Amino acid sequence: MNEIEIVESYTLYLKERNVKFFDDGFPKFETEWFASNLPSIIAPFNKRQYYLQKKKEISICYFSKDEHLYPRLEKVFKEIDLLSDYHSVCMMDISISPLMLDEVQRINLLLNLLFVCVLAVNGIKIIPSFRTANFETVKLLARSIGNSKYWVMGSIGTQRFTNNPYYEFLFRTKCMFIMPKTLLSYGRTNIKTALCLKDYGIKLTEYKDFRSLSYSKEIYYERL
Repeated sequence: MNEIEIVESYTLYLKERNVKFFDDGFPKFETEWFASNLPSIIAPFNKRQYYLQKKKEISICYFSKDEHLYPRLEKVFKEIDLLSDYHSVCMMDISISPLMLDEVQRINLLLNLLFVCVLAVNGIKIIPSFRTANFETVKLLARSIGNSKYWVMGSIGTQRFTNNPYYEFLFRTKCMFIMPKTLLSYGRTNIKTALCLKDYGIKLTEYKDFRSLSYSKEIYYERL
């Protein structure tokens, strides 16, 4: 299926389960869908089998290349039972960039939102992603999510504005507009990002990424 077919499939499924939508097709999230307590660890979907922690302590994330993520979009209905064993699931992370056409940014954000909506209506707790592109996507994300205690970001996505004023402006704008209470970071956050969050009173909670953990005994992983 292509992106439009996936959106249509998700939307039909969600409407049959009484999920509300805005006129432009973006879903309205319910407060009870969100995780209410912190996971012990954040693990990538395709590396989940290497973690020693109990599944109910692990939040599954999708910080990976798009080529690895699109199969998950098509298989979400088959993977609901698998994902329900975990603490929570972070929002899908299909790429969104200010360099993309506006229409592409919107459709990719919509895919990310609808994916976790499917999980949420099946009783799986979710953590919304802080990933956006232009200001329009910031507004769309904030409107759909509403109020969530926790948000999550991949540390790789915060590196760009280290030496780029435009990306820093976008990140600060997002912080001011959404103002999450606590932002979870998968991977170590650079100093500039951490200071930016501190400026807005946003609590930062960092989780080691898989690469870092693979050099320790915190996960079972044999390097070839």
